[in-house]
Formats: sequence, C-alpha cells, structure tokens
Amino acid sequence: MNAKEILDKWVNNVESVFEHNDRYLLYSEREVLEMIDLALKYKSKPKGKTIEERKEDFRKSIEKYYPNFSLGKLREFYDYWTEHGENDKKMRFEKEKSFGIKRRLATWKANSKKWDSNKPISLASKMKKQFGV
Repeated sequence: MNAKEILDKWVNNVESVFEHNDRYLLYSEREVLEMIDLALKYKSKPKGKTIEERKEDFRKSIEKYYPNFSLGKLREFYDYWTEHGENDKKMRFEKEKSFGIKRRLATWKANSKKWDSNKPISLASKMKKQFGV
C-alpha cells in the first residue's frame, strides 16, 4: 500500500486500524490524529493546471515566434509537441528531459526543409546519386 492509498484510506475511513501486509496494526490516538492531519493537508493541496490550460500556455509561448515562422509551421510544431494520449497526464514536450522552445523551433525549421522537399527526382539523378553514374 503506497502513501497516497494510506492517506486516502484515512481521509475516507477515519479508523484507528488499517490493513498492512495482511495484518492489522493498532495506532495510538496521537498517531491517528497526526495521520488524519497529514491526510487532510494532502487532500486540500491545490491541484495543478489542466492539460488544456497548459496547452494554452504553450501556444502563447510559441506565438511570439510568428514573424520568424509561418503560422502553418507553428501550428505543426504545436500539434506535434502538445500531443498526448487519452489517459496521459503530460504532453509530449513535458516528457522531455529538457525543452527549449527557441532551440526546438530552430531544429524544426531546419528539418522542415528536408521534410518539405517535394521536388520530383529524375531517374538520371537517382542513378547518379545511388550508383555514381
């Protein structure tokens, strides 16, 4: 049983007995009151921002780069980095160990030149590139 489960149990079922490793342990009244106090502090702790609020903060932080990047590129960047699963608590950019928006946008811009190159390649240039002919 982890600490959160223990605290939840104390808040929801204020008792002086709880199960631990299939044994019942008795606590003194002082210990019970300390646990209840700790649990109430834990329960009343303010929650962080929702994913939607954090997405909005991220959008605001990248919109200042608009003059240097097209709206389309910024939208692609935003969509990619704010991606998250249905039950995820974090977006893609929040899972990164380090994330500098300016540096990531510069990399995004450099890579988009490679990704966006839709030039048709002739058979002759393919042969030259592949075989050195």
